[in-house]
Amino acid sequence: MARRINIPKELLILHPEFTIHELRALINVIWKAKNNRIRQAHIFKITLPGLGVLRSRGNKRPKRRQKVLKRDRERKRLNK
Repeated sequence: MARRINIPKELLILHPEFTIHELRALINVIWKAKNNRIRQAHIFKITLPGLGVLRSRGNKRPKRRQKVLKRDRERKRLNK
């Protein structure tokens, strides 16, 4: 089951015209649009006050991994 975003009371007070479900849906739509655009970007972590931390693809391999593996292969080749 997907993790639900906790909506703070301050946000509900700021926007009384929306229900908690509508606010959650709006945040999810905005988040998914941003996530689509940056899907191939670096890992990032955004902290939103009152909402928590939004992370993109936390288990993605680091960009520098290929260079490290290349250096390791060269080192092992020289050792042999």
